[in-house]
Amino acid sequence: GRDWHRALRAKLLLAGWVQHESDPSIYSLDGPSGRQFLGIYVDDIIHLCSSLSVHDTFVSFCNSNFPTTSQGELSFILGMKITTTKIGNTSTLTLDQKQAISVFLDTCEVPRKSARPVSTPMVEHWTYGDAPPTTDPSLMKLYRSRVASLNYFAMCTRPDLSFTVSMLSRHLHDPNPACFDALDRALHYLHHTRALGLRYVATPSTTSHLAAYADASYGGEDAHGARSPHGHAIYFADCLIDWSSTIQSTVALSSAESEHISAFHCGRTIVYYRHLLEEKGLPQSSPT
Repeated sequence: GRDWHRALRAKLLLAGWVQHESDPSIYSLDGPSGRQFLGIYVDDIIHLCSSLSVHDTFVSFCNSNFPTTSQGELSFILGMKITTTKIGNTSTLTLDQKQAISVFLDTCEVPRKSARPVSTPMVEHWTYGDAPPTTDPSLMKLYRSRVASLNYFAMCTRPDLSFTVSMLSRHLHDPNPACFDALDRALHYLHHTRALGLRYVATPSTTSHLAAYADASYGGEDAHGARSPHGHAIYFADCLIDWSSTIQSTVALSSAESEHISAFHCGRTIVYYRHLLEEKGLPQSSPT
């Protein structure tokens, strides 16, 4: 992987592409046909350009150095379906993982369509409880595998699962009946909401403004460990682009300290996005 990226990077830089400092997997090129962008994930490449002819030129360039196959307009990548529509002056892009979620749920024992849906992936004020953890290796493997799959969905297109996955992930080494009940509920919720995803809308009045929210819950579920859960949500042009829900690595001595830790982690991510947007020609003139 590293050798491949070195070889690709060398060819791109030689052709005039500029590698972004904020994210080395993104490249840009300015030319007569406008600005082009590349997003690289191992051997998958997303090419953003102004016309099909520009894309064909890029594909020819790639083929002159590496065997390349163009899949045409982007519609599917890394398990995510991309749908674009334009009605009048309103452009919409949606991301969902319905197909990947359906394949995953087929391997799980989840309620059928006749089962009553639940409105949230986890019950309010869920706790680990006092029940002893399972010692069955097969059950532990099953638990870890399913939580890992939920984590993939939560990271890509399902921010509504982030808190639940964070809570379940704390007990990968010692899941007990409460954990399995919470996992079953999350699967039940996912079964009835598999079509949910992210929606990005652009209109002539859309502003390229970056906004962020951060919060923490002092103490959290673990009264003895006292490490606080915290999270953030970052929006660009009023659309969600980044989110997180995790537990703080240190013990906060007060609710104010837990909030400061949360704000720090959110602020670190904001610095990254402000730098990225500046490199894309969308500098932020006001504070985030």
